[in-house]
Amino acid sequence: MEFASEIVVKATISGLRIVEVPTILSPDGRDRPSHLPSWHDGWRYLRLLLLFSPRWLFLYPGAVIFLVGLTGTLMLFTGGVVLGGIEFAEHTMVITAAAVNVGFEAMLFWVIANTIAIRRGLLPRDAGLQTLR
Repeated sequence: MEFASEIVVKATISGLRIVEVPTILSPDGRDRPSHLPSWHDGWRYLRLLLLFSPRWLFLYPGAVIFLVGLTGTLMLFTGGVVLGGIEFAEHTMVITAAAVNVGFEAMLFWVIANTIAIRRGLLPRDAGLQTLR
């Protein structure tokens, strides 16, 4: 299953044309249920797709976490913030500062994962990454 998906993903990344060929399926003649491990196969398929998309796996979530943490930290610099009867103060600032660090490290992990994928030939060169370097 992963091989067919890998071919489709690599063809899409390379800009190749993909067409569907209609086929006629025959009914399954077995008298027992399928023995394929659906969760195991699904997890392997998801890992394959995430391998080919480090931007969606690391960069965008990291940027969101970084910006949310930075916004919260900057809001708490002026003092406590009260929302709905709950006061957020310096203890909350520790969590927002940790979110800034986690988001930044996720974005750095995108740089590392993308560089490795490009060097191994899994992804084409990224102009944004070249500009960043």
